[in-house]
Amino acid sequence: MFRSVMPGSAVADLAAIDPSETLASLFERQCKAHADSLAYAYLDDPAGPGLRLDYRELHQQVHALAGWLTTLTEPGDRVLLALGPGLDFVRIFWACLVSGRVAVPVPAPEPSRLHHAAPRLRSVIADSRATLVLTGASLLDAVGNLLDPATFAMTRWVAVPDATDPSLAAPGFVPAPVETEALAYLQYTSGSTSAPRGVRLTHANVLANVMALAEASAGSAASRSLSWLPHFHDYGLVCAVLTPLAVGASSFLMSPFSFLRRPLRWLEAVSAHRITHTGAPESAFVACLQAMGDRPLEADLSSLVSLSCGAEPIRAGTVERVLAAFGAAGMRPQAFVPCYGLAEAVLGVTTGALDTPPRIVSANAAALLGHRFEAVEADDPRPDEVRRLVGCGRALPGTEVLIVDLEDGTLRADGQVGEIVVRSPSVGGGYWMQPAASEATFGFHLPDGHGPCLRTGDLGFIDGGELFVTGRLKDLVIVHGENHYPQDLEWSAERAHEALRRDHAVAFAVDTPGGEAVVLALELERRAGEPDLAQIAGAVRRAIAVEHGLPLHAVAL
Repeated sequence: MFRSVMPGSAVADLAAIDPSETLASLFERQCKAHADSLAYAYLDDPAGPGLRLDYRELHQQVHALAGWLTTLTEPGDRVLLALGPGLDFVRIFWACLVSGRVAVPVPAPEPSRLHHAAPRLRSVIADSRATLVLTGASLLDAVGNLLDPATFAMTRWVAVPDATDPSLAAPGFVPAPVETEALAYLQYTSGSTSAPRGVRLTHANVLANVMALAEASAGSAASRSLSWLPHFHDYGLVCAVLTPLAVGASSFLMSPFSFLRRPLRWLEAVSAHRITHTGAPESAFVACLQAMGDRPLEADLSSLVSLSCGAEPIRAGTVERVLAAFGAAGMRPQAFVPCYGLAEAVLGVTTGALDTPPRIVSANAAALLGHRFEAVEADDPRPDEVRRLVGCGRALPGTEVLIVDLEDGTLRADGQVGEIVVRSPSVGGGYWMQPAASEATFGFHLPDGHGPCLRTGDLGFIDGGELFVTGRLKDLVIVHGENHYPQDLEWSAERAHEALRRDHAVAFAVDTPGGEAVVLALELERRAGEPDLAQIAGAVRRAIAVEHGLPLHAVAL
């Protein structure tokens, strides 16, 4: 019989949270309790002190901005926050929450790329029905000169004022009560520019997830978190801005561009500031490993309590390389924590335990395609018939994870692959102004009426109480009635020729007159001389034909 993943001892801890608590009241409480402690720091230099805000300063400046917001908007108004990395975003985001405005974090468009950013920005403004767009003064000038007039005229654009300006504090701001079921912010998910989807997240939704994440990661006022992830992304927003404040911790922020220019700055900052909590998608770890090359990491990672990895499929090979390279720099293997989540549930759904290293299993690849998990020996001599999977841990406190049949929605037993569905107080109330899409995604019920549950669109199974994600339902390639996981095709293709870069392939399906067919796009290693493209493509076609019995529609190098 299927067993839901719900650690009972932790559920009782969540029940102890004051049911009237909101993010606004939590902000007030933590600022007073930790007035002299560091709240946020923004690092231009990974080893430097950076711009710093203690909790007392944060409280004063957020109140000043909140009072200013009340002169421009009404409670419940949507306020787009189009700001670059830094403390300005942190201050105005909390000002929205404590004043009862609905924050809508979006990327700050670069002036040189406004024509690329305009369609999505225009769609989010229209969809959210924003009353106000807040941005930086320099960007506002660029927007006014370069953005198309139609987008600029959709709503009011204003530059965020200096939070230390004494005139903002007069006559002062007194927080009004905020309801727990009031919207806190809209989290717009990645997707089509013409049809953006904003997840409706209440104070109660966000608080439930933030407190569950803090409990699972052993967060406390003594914690020191670090994030370079964009604040308009759920991973960056929750881990960098919300969760540290929820426990009275100190949060160090870096620009995503700083990481992209030199990934090892992230790990240097961990070492310099004795960071306890940080995390990133799998691709960030790959970037760090590539930047290291064959050299040891010149950083001390012994302070890490939780180094989370999520938001993307997690490869077993990457985990093993991280454990070896980061372990040599002092990181305990138990600190590396694979996790699973999505914006529709605020952020987190499952996370690995802090008392055990990540679990990697070897699965029969053919059995997975038949929607079942069959363990095989890790040293199986036929690697093309084995798929290695990384466990994403158990459900967060108060969260229920179920695996359901793809056709009839019934529960699947342990070890059987199906769609991952989630029931949790963290699950949002649907997509803003999209009732049909909301019902389809957030309104799933099992045949026995159990629900409502969130359909994630992801495939996976439970083994030993732990979730293993096998892929995305919409990415599953079906050719001639047979299922194929893109990851399996990518793994085989990358190893077909020495000129191909590992972990740099994408397999996807296209419609053709003969039905669904497969295309593989792969990156080449940077080497001297001209590669023989025909030879490389031929090697890829042969590997996919031999190992998967599948013809390729195209190979793109």
